[in-house]
Amino acid sequence: MQPSERPDYHFLYMAPGVTPDYFWVAARRFWETFPVTVIHDLAMVSHSPRNSRVAITSLARSDTAAMVQELVATRFGDRVYHDLLVYDYLEDAQLTLNIRAERGEPLGVPLRDNS
Repeated sequence: MQPSERPDYHFLYMAPGVTPDYFWVAARRFWETFPVTVIHDLAMVSHSPRNSRVAITSLARSDTAAMVQELVATRFGDRVYHDLLVYDYLEDAQLTLNIRAERGEPLGVPLRDNS
């Protein structure tokens, strides 16, 4: 899938080391705007149908970003679109996610019609 496509299943993965504030403060508006499923374990992604468009937006810190990237790539390969957001400061993550919510861009780029 491409980032300009609306996913059938969109997961917001809270990577290891990301505190609950990253969700309650930084990602709250994003979650209220887009129908994402918030997860802290990637096992749930495996249950999405094989022929569906699946996206994972990961919130990670710089000390875990490479591990998260490798984990998603190893586990899912090209089956999912991985949108890795790396922020060490809550305010920076909040700014990016709020802009995405304002613009209606869940994966950071304008959506095109999937029909």
